[in-house]
Amino acid sequence: MSSGCFCLKKDIAKQISQSRFYNQDLYHAICKFKSNSQVKNDAATLIEYLKMLHEEDSEWYFQVDFEGIDNRLSKVFWMSPKQRRMWSYSDQRSRIVATAIVCDETVSTYEWILEQTMRATGGLQPVTVFTDADPAMQIAISNQYPKTIVRHFAFHIHQNLVKKIKKKLNDKWDTFEELLQHFIEAQTNILDVTTIDQHNNMFSEAGTVNIANPHQHKGKGRPANNRYLSAIENYSSNTNNDIQEETSNARRKKNKRQCSICKSWYHDSRNCPKKNKEVHIEDKENF
Repeated sequence: MSSGCFCLKKDIAKQISQSRFYNQDLYHAICKFKSNSQVKNDAATLIEYLKMLHEEDSEWYFQVDFEGIDNRLSKVFWMSPKQRRMWSYSDQRSRIVATAIVCDETVSTYEWILEQTMRATGGLQPVTVFTDADPAMQIAISNQYPKTIVRHFAFHIHQNLVKKIKKKLNDKWDTFEELLQHFIEAQTNILDVTTIDQHNNMFSEAGTVNIANPHQHKGKGRPANNRYLSAIENYSSNTNNDIQEETSNARRKKNKRQCSICKSWYHDSRNCPKKNKEVHIEDKENF
């Protein structure tokens, strides 16, 4: 039951509380009333206007969809003749090629929109589609445009990174942003490269960060996010020797033994060469 019919049923129940009626009877009464009255609102005016445009020029394409037992308007889609022509040409510029007004943003709704574009353009599928990383839209594109490559806007990717991993990285977030900036610059350079030789030589230059193959430690059972953090730490250590030394010392203190006599690593006081040397000198003097 739609929200409008539910509210109407509550009002009727208050007035005739002793009587009993069914939802189906209520829907029939509403439909009978609508058929005898001329409904004038924004949606009805829009549909009438689109019908008029289609009658004047058959190249105009529009489609509407109704939902529920009460035939509630849920979707409206249209493409003008100019938009249908622009769909066939690629000039590397942003153009509005279709318009849709929908009631929700679900997979079925997105599929309906893409299906209308297929009908209006004779089944023509775009080579690439840029989205805001909406999972519902990605599923709809894969179902309706199986040959289309889905890409995400860099702005939305950055927003998702801030939302999901900034708290996990804590003080390493600045280093990660610097690494991300290198990645964006590398992608820009790839787009500007005109020959294959320039592309092959670009990553052989000294000081270039290899984003595609970061240094990772793949220990047994080690979580993936720890490997990514290790890659970030290695990048940071290459740019700052002090941080590298502190990290190295911290790992040594955690994993290796330190002698309490000579303060050296990799042995303890029982096997200290300095202690053995002093004992040997004392034995020689006593002798």
